Amino acid sequence: EEPNSLNINLSISDYSNLMSQIEFFTNKGFIKDEYNYWRKAELTEEDDQYKIKYKLHGTSISPLRKGFFNLRIKFNKEEKYLDNERQFNLIRIYNESDEKISTIIINNLAKDIGLLSPEGKSILVKINNVNLGLFYKQVRHSKEWFEKEKITNYSILKNNDDWDKKNPGHNSDLDLNEKNIEISGSSPNPEIALGSLKKLFSSINSDNLEGVLKLIDLEYFAKFLALLTLVNDNHMITGDNLKYIYDHTLGNFKVLFRHESSINYTIGTDVKDFNKALFINNKDEVLTHKLFKILLTDNNFRKKRDKYLNIIIKQKQQIIENANKIYDQAYKNIMFSNLDLNIQKDKKETFFYALETNFNKISEYLN
Repeated sequence: EEPNSLNINLSISDYSNLMSQIEFFTNKGFIKDEYNYWRKAELTEEDDQYKIKYKLHGTSISPLRKGFFNLRIKFNKEEKYLDNERQFNLIRIYNESDEKISTIIINNLAKDIGLLSPEGKSILVKINNVNLGLFYKQVRHSKEWFEKEKITNYSILKNNDDWDKKNPGHNSDLDLNEKNIEISGSSPNPEIALGSLKKLFSSINSDNLEGVLKLIDLEYFAKFLALLTLVNDNHMITGDNLKYIYDHTLGNFKVLFRHESSINYTIGTDVKDFNKALFINNKDEVLTHKLFKILLTDNNFRKKRDKYLNIIIKQKQQIIENANKIYDQAYKNIMFSNLDLNIQKDKKETFFYALETNFNKISEYLN
């Protein structure tokens, strides 16, 4: 029996517009926000219908070049929401995609241990009842989502993500320059957040540890770096991927944990170089990494991080059990997608091998 799926009903003109946008952005080289318009549609899940708006998700055109696309979904504020979520992303999972079943596992784990991370699940998606395949339904960090996290007065600050700059990709020479920052969020005073970020950038640029410590949520960053150590992939803290969350109530920064791949890198360093492992795959300096490198030079901060590493190690069996449950649920959907199940099983083996390797390396370091 075919599992539940989401069906998006598009008119002929809406579908034509979607295809035109895909062609336009593919030729441009990235998805530019100001040309990425919201359009209206209907979404059906079982017997329930919802009025929604949709547009392309992200900035990268890698999926578009391979014939796939990702969508951002938003429900009308006055209408009912699916799964009580006003916004979510639909990210296509295909054999060469960055997002995988293990991506869902890692982000859900981050959510479970108290990080600001988008939980999600795998699901089949259709357009006009034509099955597109397997997608990652990922909660989006909207105002309503932050309210559930008990953060009501916040600003999100990130580097400009238009890929028309000198450096290709996510990072640039302006990643520690407040003039390159885009701001969103619920706060009526975003200039306060921008001023605090300017101070944070100044402290980072001058290697001022005390200045950095005053502006961040220490426990949160310790927990964040503990899980990032297990994943051993710095993609989410590179350039415009890094999203600073300024909590105006507390007057400090957190960062969003949003992983976009599997566990691709096993920890390959000796114990004495354990704290360098996260950055060892970068040949060139990445400015946004400096914040985390500065924190790891501090003995007291490392003790906090190691405390959370120890908690994660103690939860190892539960983490593995939850990961297997997510894979089992995903396989039911894969059977009705165009994915090769054997390839997905190989990816599963690779994921658990890397996970086990990193668990062992962390235990060795802690011991």
